[in-house]
Amino acid sequence: MNISHRRLLLDALFSPKKHGAYRLLPIGKVIQFTFLLTFIMTILSFFSFSNGFNVEQSQIAEFESYFNSIKWLLYPLSFITLWISIIVLFYVQISIYAAIALMYVVYSNRRGEYRMLWRTATFSSTFGFILSNLLSFTATPSFIILLLSSGITISYLFIAVQKYPKQPNAPKIVPTND
Repeated sequence: MNISHRRLLLDALFSPKKHGAYRLLPIGKVIQFTFLLTFIMTILSFFSFSNGFNVEQSQIAEFESYFNSIKWLLYPLSFITLWISIIVLFYVQISIYAAIALMYVVYSNRRGEYRMLWRTATFSSTFGFILSNLLSFTATPSFIILLLSSGITISYLFIAVQKYPKQPNAPKIVPTND
């Protein structure tokens, strides 16, 4: 399947029924999408960090001169560190959602493997991930943000799993009297 990242993003945000079909995408495309999404969110978070870290004139002069001398090194290293930590946390979050979806697949008698559910969980968690990052710039408590993004992600995931095929019924064995 040759699907653009823009199409994947739009479907991840507004069409949870297509997440079930995206379980068949190659894992490379899913990982590219994840890295691109986390990169964009890291840029937004980094601008928030860099604009909020100001040194006033009334503070210690040595700290100000030290900060100005290493500013060229501080920003790239902090950006890379932030991006790596966001990637790791997002992958852990996706893995947890995929495990929850696996329990739901077994309960709802559907066919699905963990690898397919991981891909589906990636697209299902996109809206919650973007929403939680945008709400972090507001005064919303982090617990509310967590509940909201988790609820959206799990509901998107359950909608997507409904598009998975059902398990075939086991054939009934009729005993013969010989």
